[in-house]
Parts: sequence; structure tokens; C-alpha cells
Amino acid sequence: MWLTSTPTIRDMLRAVALVATGACMHWAYRHWCPRKVGLKTIVKDDHTTVEDSSQTEAKEMRNKATRTDDKNITDGATMTTNPEFVDVTIMTTVNQNVNATTMTLIQEKEDAATMTTIRETEEAATMATADWSMRSCNPKPASEDNTIKRVGITGAAGIIGTILRENLGDNEDFEIVNFTLKYKEVDDSVGFDLSNATTLRGKFDDLDCVIHLAADKPGNATWPGLVKNNIIATYNVFEECVRAGVKKIIFASTNHVQSGHTVMTFDLRDSLDRKKVRGYLNESDDPFPSCLYGVSKLFGENLGRLYSAKFGFDVVCLRIGWVSSDDDPSYTKGNHNEEYMRAMYLSKRDCVGAVQRALKIKPPNGFLICNVISANDSRVLSLETANRVMGFYPRDNSELYWS
Repeated sequence: MWLTSTPTIRDMLRAVALVATGACMHWAYRHWCPRKVGLKTIVKDDHTTVEDSSQTEAKEMRNKATRTDDKNITDGATMTTNPEFVDVTIMTTVNQNVNATTMTLIQEKEDAATMTTIRETEEAATMATADWSMRSCNPKPASEDNTIKRVGITGAAGIIGTILRENLGDNEDFEIVNFTLKYKEVDDSVGFDLSNATTLRGKFDDLDCVIHLAADKPGNATWPGLVKNNIIATYNVFEECVRAGVKKIIFASTNHVQSGHTVMTFDLRDSLDRKKVRGYLNESDDPFPSCLYGVSKLFGENLGRLYSAKFGFDVVCLRIGWVSSDDDPSYTKGNHNEEYMRAMYLSKRDCVGAVQRALKIKPPNGFLICNVISANDSRVLSLETANRVMGFYPRDNSELYWS
């Protein structure tokens, strides 16, 4: 009775009880209600701890409050510090620090996620652009294709057609079928008009590959003639290849699809202004035809890209340089087209070599555009794709005729 009747001792016991109650509340709060700071809570030895600087700060505040309480009790003074109030204050501070830290971490993660998204978007855009160009200029070497045995050549009576007829089969296990406008125009050629889909039907049956050379020449080409022989005829050839199950098309394109970048004047389509040359032109650089003939050939390239993706057969587009019937480019000396010939010259030997490689490869992604010229010192077209992808290394050089 005397213990509880003494005011000072009673107050001290009440204070001790309050402190003990506050300590129990702390223990229950920390062990039963763990807070996740920065999305990370660690459980160790049946005790939950939070890795954050606010924990240390809260602990220091509790120690300070306990020291103050002990001092008040020891001195026998009336307790002026309410442990419950201290506890609430500490927990409020902890909550504020935890919330502030959590919001900071969340904001940092959101900023990081935003930057990552922006970077991934930029990289995706770059890769999308690269993928479009890489189908024209893919640095990976093409795999070998040994399945081509029977080859058809359209335009077999032309300059390049004649070169291929006479040389393509040398040391190669190819059976060649020649197609011309007129029946037996050369050798045992099959004659028909490519612009007439009806007469074309069935002509490509049992062929593994079609080399499509037939077209109006740039020198005497008119728009009606280009539409008929370079656009409609090319469309018919691709359609018949789909129907006949042809494995590969080698399309004879032209350097003129890009020569607008370097042409001296568009009235002279086979001219070259050296002042406009800014390094080598790659296949992935923007098309810029210098004439309607180039426009018609660009149509064939794009048609080949579409049909390769849509129907799954291989298409190799060869941007052919300038082939001379007598294999001597020096006849252009002193003329406006001299510089153009020196840059675009393609010897007969190199022409055959390029087509042989096109027959032997399986292009990456099923589609390839490749510059085909000789190893001219004055060239403006890159030979990187020819070398690295197609495995074609030209051996001739136009400068030999100017030395």
C-alpha cells in the first residue's frame, strides 16, 4: 500500500509502464508490420529489417528519447516526455522518410525506365532502318546454293545475253535454256513476247533459276517502250516464276538507279561529274535514277523485294555497269562519257564471274542488291557487297586502257 500511496514512486511506476508499453508497440510494429523501402525487405533470423537510411535515423531518435526518459525517472522528476507521443513522432518521421525515399526511388526507376524506353525506341528505329538497307548491303557472307541446275535466260540475243550464252556454262554444271523475242533467234532459243502473259505461261516450268535480262536499252528507250518491255514484261516474268515454282531470279538492274547522284547533266545520262563524288555509293544509299530507264529498273528491284518476301524465293538484283561489245572501253576517250565509262566499266570476264556467283549463293534474307562493275580505279560504286556477301572479286580494271 505504501508503495502506491507515495506520489513520487507512483508517478515513477506509471512512467515505467508507459515506457514499457511504448517499447512493446515498437517491437510489434517493427516485427509484425515490416515496411518495404525501395521495394526491398530482408528477413533474417526471424527478424525483419529494412535496408534504408531512415532506419538509422529512427533508431537514433528512439535512443535519444529513452535517454531523456531515464534521466527524468532517475532524478525523480515528473515525467514531461510522453513515450506515446515520442513513439508517434518517431513513426511519423519514419513514415515520412520511408515515403520520401520510396518516391525518390520510384521516380529514379521511372526516369531510368523512360530513358531505357527512349533508347530502345531509337535503337529499334535504327535497326529498322538498318534492316531495310542491310537487305541491300548485308555484311554477312551468303551461303552456298548448289541446287541450281537448269537456268533460263531472257534476252539471250542481247550483248550480255550473248556473253552469258557463250561463257556461263564453262566448267559449270548448268543446263541453259535461251529465251528471245523471236523463235530460234539464237541457237535453239524459245521465242515469245514477255509482255504477253498468255504466251509466257508454261515457259519456265522445270527451271531452277531465271536470269532476266530482256529490256529496252537506255539509249533508244521511250516511255511506252519502257512500260511494255521493262515494267509489264518484268511483272509477267515474276508472276510466271511464282506459278512455275522457280527457286531464284537474277534480275539485271543497272547503275542508272543511282547515277543521278553524280551525273553531270540529266541530258547526258551517261556523264559523270567528279565534283559530285563523295566517296563510294553503296547499294543502301538512296536511289536517284538519272533517266527513265533507271526508273524502270528500280521498279524491277522493288518488285523483286516484294516477291521475295511474299512468295519466299531468292532474288538477286545486279546493278550492272557498262559492258562493251568488243570489251574495249577506250572508244570513249575524249567524249563526254569518258569519265563515266572509266568508273562503270564491266569486262566480259567479270560479267560472267558475277553471274556465276549470283547463281551459286543463297542471299541473306532471300534478297540482295549488288553492284557489278570491274575493279576500276575510277569507280564511284562500292564493291563491298560484291566482295563480302556474294564472294565476287572482279579482276579487270578500266585504267589499263588509259595507261
